Amino acid sequence: MDHLQRETENAYKAARNKSHEWFSAADEQQEHSFEMQIILLTDNSLPNNKYNKNIHIDNSALSCVDMDTRIALNNCYYKIFLN
Repeated sequence: MDHLQRETENAYKAARNKSHEWFSAADEQQEHSFEMQIILLTDNSLPNNKYNKNIHIDNSALSCVDMDTRIALNNCYYKIFLN
């Protein structure tokens, strides 16, 4: 019975660790996607042949920012280039 309990606990820990790994990978992808959206918007608004740009986005700063806030930031950035 003890062996079965240990095996069950090991299986649970392995599944939980894999779940955390997938969640972290998805979060990193969202951060990278946000950065790419900003870079693409900037490149489309300010062509490379006319402007020198250097964009740095601290992806770790985005780790606590929810999707709605990222969308709002993206919309603000978009409006800056429209006006």
